[in-house]
Amino acid sequence: VCFEIQEEYLKKTGVIIHLNYNTLCAMAKGGQTKAQSNATKGWFTVVEEDVLMKFAIEMADWGWPLSHGHLKEHANAILKAKLGNCFSDGGVGK
Repeated sequence: VCFEIQEEYLKKTGVIIHLNYNTLCAMAKGGQTKAQSNATKGWFTVVEEDVLMKFAIEMADWGWPLSHGHLKEHANAILKAKLGNCFSDGGVGK
């Protein structure tokens, strides 16, 4: 089945793709993609990530791009407000 779909996709688009049989079986049974699984392990919700990204972009648009350290400070502030003492003192990232 995977080979047939790969061939059909190649004919239609000219792009070679690889479909893994085991991955397709797992997805057909309601499994999660790696991205979906990893999303549940993060500190931030999707909304919080979006807010932080928009803030960083807005600051850059104003001519004040955030350094890695400043972005980390803002991320830590959001998580400290959200989680209180449950948030580690080391903060996010390295």
